Amino acid sequence: MTATRPVGVNTTFATSTSSTQSVVFAQQTDALRVVAEGAGVHVAIDTNPTATVDNFYVSTFDTEMIS
Repeated sequence: MTATRPVGVNTTFATSTSSTQSVVFAQQTDALRVVAEGAGVHVAIDTNPTATVDNFYVSTFDTEMIS
């Protein structure tokens, strides 16, 4: 069994009831781990995304691996 080796720096984003874009960050791996702390969130990934109810949903304190 191998240990998990994080890639890059952890990044956190504030969430709200409206769609908010994060700052751009460099891709360093083919997967993204999202953890919603405090409230569930919809996640959209693109060059100029707007998250809607049709995008990935991550419930509170759940972990979603997006690859």
